[in-house]
Amino acid sequence: MGVENLGMFNSFKEMPSVLKVLTGMALFCILLLLKALIPGMFGTFSYNGEILEYPQIWERGFGVPLILIGSFMPMAGISLLWRLKFSRQFYCVVVALAILTPSLLAANYYALAFFAIIPSAITVYLFMSNKVRRYYGT
Repeated sequence: MGVENLGMFNSFKEMPSVLKVLTGMALFCILLLLKALIPGMFGTFSYNGEILEYPQIWERGFGVPLILIGSFMPMAGISLLWRLKFSRQFYCVVVALAILTPSLLAANYYALAFFAIIPSAITVYLFMSNKVRRYYGT
């Protein structure tokens, strides 16, 4: 294991529990990138009960969003691990865009109001939790 990998592992061990979950979820999103880029990766994709194969993912317009979320969420997770200066802000923006954009594009403002709770709660946690603030030294 390289020195920087040990630093990331130790950083992960020091994180508060909820921050570990948020970071793990962000890193897990790399699978979405692989799903969008590699045909047959992880089997089929289901949307509203309809099974979508690799070509249908692209025909239905899911490919680009999967690539964007699969790229930016892991970057946000790694920035949390590295304790970068604006990592919490970056994470909040990426989560908000990933969760709220589908409701905005569908002009479903009731869903938008409901789904806004998730990034809001994450933001409050990342900036108001004493454990997270100690972890970041703020």
